[in-house]
Amino acid sequence: MERLDLMELVSGIFVKPITEFEDGLDRFDVHPRPDLVIDDHREIVEAFGGVHIEPYYFRAAEDGQMDDIYQSITDFSETGKSTHRGFKCPPERE
Repeated sequence: MERLDLMELVSGIFVKPITEFEDGLDRFDVHPRPDLVIDDHREIVEAFGGVHIEPYYFRAAEDGQMDDIYQSITDFSETGKSTHRGFKCPPERE
C-alpha cells in the first residue's frame, strides 16, 4: 500500500483470520470491525459480508475484476447493497 501511495485510502492493514472469524477479530486486534470484505475466501465473506472474488493468479488484458469490485464498493457505500454475483450482505444489514 505504501509503495503504491495508497495509505491515505485505507483505515488499517490487518492480519485476516482464516478460521474462527469473530474470535480472530480480537486475536489480531482488528478494529474497527470491517464494513465490507473483498476476498477470494468465500468463508470470510459469508461471515462478515462483502464480495467473494475469484483468486487472482495472473494479470490479463481482459481482466475487468477490479472495475467490478470498485462498482460493488460504490454501490454498497451508496445503497448498502450490490448486484455483484459474489455479494453477501453483512449480517447486521440482513
